[in-house]
Amino acid sequence: MGTAILGIRETGDFERRDAKRVIELYRRLTSSSTLLPPAVAFVLDKECRPDQEMADLQKMSSGLATFLPRRMYENYLLNPSAIAAVVNGIEGFRPQAVSAQEVGELVDAKRQNLRLYCPGATQIPIDWIVAIDGTKILREIFQELSEARVAFAKPKHSVAVTEWLIKNDPEQLREIANMLSQLLNSKDTDMPQGQGASGTPT
Repeated sequence: MGTAILGIRETGDFERRDAKRVIELYRRLTSSSTLLPPAVAFVLDKECRPDQEMADLQKMSSGLATFLPRRMYENYLLNPSAIAAVVNGIEGFRPQAVSAQEVGELVDAKRQNLRLYCPGATQIPIDWIVAIDGTKILREIFQELSEARVAFAKPKHSVAVTEWLIKNDPEQLREIANMLSQLLNSKDTDMPQGQGASGTPT
């Protein structure tokens, strides 16, 4: 209650040399007592960042930067039923309906391709769902199944798949839900007595 989760407009800013300046800017904007409530965390895609780079970003953000357990958010959306439901709701996607089995077979085939993992990967990880490029898989699925009629648009189609999962298979998002809950609860316990999470939007 009273907590806001906002999208970072330019996540690439956190990969540049002036990442420290950008993080400090976000902190200033969100910690002002007169304009905006303080930030409690910056949740970022892990991407292919090395451990040291993630540690540096966490240090620069005074512990506010944290990373998804999987490479990127789209890795949580590789659910064949959800993808099939979304593409079937897109006008002109293709003449015949897309089945969950068809999507599942595409995902299974693509997860065996090393080019969809971080540079330097020499074998398919056992936990492929954690390490694969989820966005690229979704782009290719849309491209192939629609025969290039419809391109995958992250802001639009990621939201649509997420909404389907929330309604039909919420356990698919349990890991993220638990992570956010832990972040909010830990920040709540760090607040001065008498100030609750409702007064500290992120």
